[in-house]
Amino acid sequence: MNSLVLTAPILPGKLAFWRRMVDALNGERIETYRETIRQTGLSRLRVWHQHAPDGSDLAVVLYEGATPERFLHHIATSDAEFAVWFRQGLTEAHGLDLSQPPPPAPVLVIDQKATSPVYSSSRVRVQDPIAWRRVMDELRPLRLSHGALSEQILRAKDDDHEYTVLIGWTSEDHARRYYAHAELRAAIERAGGVDGRGLTFLI
Repeated sequence: MNSLVLTAPILPGKLAFWRRMVDALNGERIETYRETIRQTGLSRLRVWHQHAPDGSDLAVVLYEGATPERFLHHIATSDAEFAVWFRQGLTEAHGLDLSQPPPPAPVLVIDQKATSPVYSSSRVRVQDPIAWRRVMDELRPLRLSHGALSEQILRAKDDDHEYTVLIGWTSEDHARRYYAHAELRAAIERAGGVDGRGLTFLI
């Protein structure tokens, strides 16, 4: 899916007209508006009103879809009653003349997305639960430095020495570096009597 973001200054004295146009799009013209959005291949269209510190007003519009520019092309070229009405509204509210070449599209300069966490699940059997929990607490800074996001330590219902450790990580690579770290191995040796029962990664 692609996105297109446009800003359109609202002409001085035209804010009330622009709001009436928005009311119409959300009211008596909403069905035609939705049909036009669907026909032009948009999956979503969002509009914000931005009141700037200098007292001016802007419309901020987000188009999302395979070809988000198709909506404005349709409005600019169609003879359908809705398109003509919409085109005239853009001219009055924003001074836009869609018969003229459009301004350059915004240039994307940052595109970051949060990654989905990866989870590690490990089962351990410990001889001394108190000593093992103390070591796990000592290792928390090491886990955090390797991208740990969350952790749960679950004890078996009928066995005080059987635990499952579920940890969320920023990536599997970071998790594997933690499990291979010499400090982890040394800490496990200090705890004594720790029997690992396998490591599994989940998404």
